[in-house]
Amino acid sequence: MSTLFVEPVVIREVKPHPNAERLELAMVKGWQNVVGKGTFKEGDVVIHVPPDAMVPRPLAEEWGVAPYLAWKKTEEKGRVRAARLRQEMSYGFLVPNDMGAEIGTNLAEHFGITKWEPPPIVGDGDQDHPHPLFHKYTDVENLQNFPDLFEPGEEVVATEKIHGRNNRVGIVRHVEGGDTYDRPVLTLGDGHEYLVMVGSHSHPRKCGQESIYEWGWREKRRQFEVLFGRIVQSWESEKGVLPQSVVVFGELYGYKMQDLAYGMGKKLGFATFDIAVDHGWLDHDEVVSLVEHADLEMAPILYRGPYDADKLGELADGDTTLGGGPHMREGLVVRPVKERRDPDHGRVILKLKGAAYVMRKGGTEYQ
Repeated sequence: MSTLFVEPVVIREVKPHPNAERLELAMVKGWQNVVGKGTFKEGDVVIHVPPDAMVPRPLAEEWGVAPYLAWKKTEEKGRVRAARLRQEMSYGFLVPNDMGAEIGTNLAEHFGITKWEPPPIVGDGDQDHPHPLFHKYTDVENLQNFPDLFEPGEEVVATEKIHGRNNRVGIVRHVEGGDTYDRPVLTLGDGHEYLVMVGSHSHPRKCGQESIYEWGWREKRRQFEVLFGRIVQSWESEKGVLPQSVVVFGELYGYKMQDLAYGMGKKLGFATFDIAVDHGWLDHDEVVSLVEHADLEMAPILYRGPYDADKLGELADGDTTLGGGPHMREGLVVRPVKERRDPDHGRVILKLKGAAYVMRKGGTEYQ
């Protein structure tokens, strides 16, 4: 999930619209917005309302954007959608900063604007009790909101963002009397016992319920055992301690996962994109090595090299490289090859969705 930013920003550039004399392209942070010619100029401070913002009707009418939002009869807020205007993408809309708010101030709560949330998934298996060591995945923000988070020339890797359902499979140390819930026990190495846990993005799920979220563990148990065993063994031999938790994060894709099925027919796939040990994220090369050793599947790598915003923007669109396709790719997930944290932002990892993906009709957006 990503944060909703409704904030005053500086227009860094205004360019002519290549296909419309009465329109221009205003660039704010990493977002492009189509605006009326002469409405704004470079250096203006405006409020940017991004895609997937839910705007209250009175405010939408005051701003004059109500006809351009997506409304449902049962809701009093309209959803901001990305739009293609005369062949140019427009990501949200801009309004004057009449209130004089300070640049970077998140005004979402002030305006009563909320983030659109995917519909809940019903019937995917019983929820399990939470465990502090079986944690959720990182919140991944939009690259357009943080175009300067990567350092110039920093080596990054971009993997294909897969349109499926976030899935995690993990192990946590089994302490006698420390966890009374019924969970599978996996013995690794020299009699080291771990509890097996599976989950969706939001919730742990019970094993043994035939939930889709235990499909990866159920169908690829041997491969996961190899991966977990290698990590436990290496920590024991190299660090002299046992890891308290290992969580593999992947995407379930294929049959009935989302509207993009990757040519899988009635089959499913599990593509790994990250691994955390004791809440610490492994470097990209470590993840690839572990996944290949265990004969699991890795999310497709589309780029590795110096950070290049223009190059990544081009790669966000195109055909998927996963499964049997063909259809569009969702976009990219970009991170440094060597894990690092930014003192203000936290973990450095960003996503960039393709224009064709955000403009598709009738898509699903389950978590």
